[in-house]
Amino acid sequence: MKKIIFLILFLTLASFHFIEGEDKQNSVSATVQSADNGLHILQTSDGQIIESTESYYPSSEFYPPMPGDKVFVNGNVITEYDRSIPVYFLLGIFVVTILFVAKKQGLNAVLSLAASIGVILIYILPAIVKGYDPIFVSLTGGTAIMFFSLFMTHGFN
Repeated sequence: MKKIIFLILFLTLASFHFIEGEDKQNSVSATVQSADNGLHILQTSDGQIIESTESYYPSSEFYPPMPGDKVFVNGNVITEYDRSIPVYFLLGIFVVTILFVAKKQGLNAVLSLAASIGVILIYILPAIVKGYDPIFVSLTGGTAIMFFSLFMTHGFN
């Protein structure tokens, strides 16, 4: 049981890391130290101090970064808030609720969801990136996901 839960969490975390994209890979996570009149003093996890006068994200006008906020910085421009902790918290609530409400079938559904994410990340996306026919790859991957999900959640009867 513990191995299954670990597998689910690992695949989910791996999918979040893969989905974040190139912008986040070029960005550095930092904490806002002070924010005065549009000048933000940021400190990265390795202790580097960054001064930022620009923010490039949709809600910067209405919700400016405050001291203590975790943000992503690209160069000296604040690009986005770091929302990973709330997302992981909601993911945990989701999995616990499914396991509490649906018991064994819920566990099977969460496992099939993790397997579906695995098929997408391990087979479908790399094959499309390598240049294989996207329609064929999507159809074969979707068929594998369908059979696995159906048999995993409802049994082999």
